[in-house]
Amino acid sequence: MLRVSLCQRNKSKGIMIWYARVFDTETKEIRYISLKTHKKTEAQDLLHSMQQERAFEKKPREDILLGKVFDMYLQYLEKKDCSNHSLTTAKTSLASLKSLFNKPINDITKKEVLEAFNESCSHLKNSSYNTKKNYVKTAFKFAIDTLEIIQVNPANSLKSRKVISQERNFWTPLEIDKILKFAPTYNHRLLWAFMAFAGLRIHEALSVKKEDIKEGFLYVVGKGKKAAKIPISSKLDYELQLAKWTWDFSNLTVKSNQLKKAVRIALGVKETKGANNHRFRHSFASNLIRAGVNIKSVQKLMRHSNITMTLQIYSHLLEDDLKKDIEKMFSPIDN
Repeated sequence: MLRVSLCQRNKSKGIMIWYARVFDTETKEIRYISLKTHKKTEAQDLLHSMQQERAFEKKPREDILLGKVFDMYLQYLEKKDCSNHSLTTAKTSLASLKSLFNKPINDITKKEVLEAFNESCSHLKNSSYNTKKNYVKTAFKFAIDTLEIIQVNPANSLKSRKVISQERNFWTPLEIDKILKFAPTYNHRLLWAFMAFAGLRIHEALSVKKEDIKEGFLYVVGKGKKAAKIPISSKLDYELQLAKWTWDFSNLTVKSNQLKKAVRIALGVKETKGANNHRFRHSFASNLIRAGVNIKSVQKLMRHSNITMTLQIYSHLLEDDLKKDIEKMFSPIDN
C-alpha cells in the first residue's frame, strides 16, 4: 500500500519546491517526486491528479546507461545557454567517470563512483578536483530532480578537498608593458591587453570583435551568459590604436610557452613561474587595488557575483595597505 503526502525537502536551504512523498508500507521504501512548483495549491492539485491516474505506482525500472544520462545533462546545459567554457569544463569533468558510462545508472554505487573518480582525478590540485566533483554531483542531481530515474545521489561519496588560499603573484603595469613588447604577433599583444587592461577571461578576450566596442565601452558576455559593459582605459585605447583597430582571434593559437617566452625575455627567467593567461586578469584587479580603487568598483569591473569573492581573492593586497590606512587618522584634517 502506498501513502502519499506533500513535503518540501530543502526548505532550510531556501529551495521551496514541493515534492510528493511516497511511502510503501510493505517495503518501507520512501520515494520523493518533484512536483516542480513553489505554490502549495498547485502542488495539491497536481498530487490529487497524479493519484487518480495511479502515477505513483511503481513502474518497471528503466535501465538508462550513465553515459546517456550525462549526454542528456550536457544537452540540458546547452539549452540553458551555458558558455562554451562551462560546457567544456562540464564535459571533461563527467569524462572522469568514463569507465562507468556503459553501466545502468540505477546499478551504480557510491563506492564505484568514488573509485572511478579518484582514479581519474586524484592527481589534480584541490581546486580542480573540487570543480570536477561539483559537475559530477550536479549531473547525478539532474538524474534525481529532472529525470527522476534515481532516488539517491551516488556522487555524495565525493568530498571536497580543502583549498588553501595562497597569495597570487601579479604583474605591475610597467611589467605588462614590457611583456606586450615581446608578444609573438599583434593579435597576441592585443589579446593580452584585453585581459590586462579590461580584466577579461581568456575565452572572453578571444570572442571580442570590433563591433563590441561602442562609445568608449567594451560590451562582453561573460560567465553564465551575463552581459557587462567595461570602460575602455587609455592603456587599452592605445593598444587598439597600435593594432589599427584590426584583429582576428578566430584562428589564434594560444599556448603557455608563447607567453612564458615573452616573460622570460622581458622580465627574466625567474619570472616565468606561474606565467599564464589568467595572470593578466589577476594583475588587472591587483593593480586597481594597489592604486586605491574602491573594492566595490573592483568587484564590478571583475564581474564577481558578490564582493565576498573579491575580498577572499585579494585580501592580502588590502592588508598591505592597513598600515598606511591606520596612519591616515593622524593626518591633519582640512577645515
